[in-house]
Amino acid sequence: MDKSKQKRNSYNTVVIKKIAEKYSVTPRYVRQCITGDRTGIFPDKIKSEYKTASAEMEKTLNQTINNDL
Repeated sequence: MDKSKQKRNSYNTVVIKKIAEKYSVTPRYVRQCITGDRTGIFPDKIKSEYKTASAEMEKTLNQTINNDL
């Protein structure tokens, strides 16, 4: 039997929690918006905000690591 392995996405939990607090929604709803399970204007707004915040956080972390070396 061939068992297929489902790839699990990992998301930045800090960003997800902050967005959930900002819009008074659950972190699960934010993840559903990011994966595309929810559609509409509001989920699109959450998805774009997550991408922006996640990229900014990654950029800041990389700068901090490079400055320490």
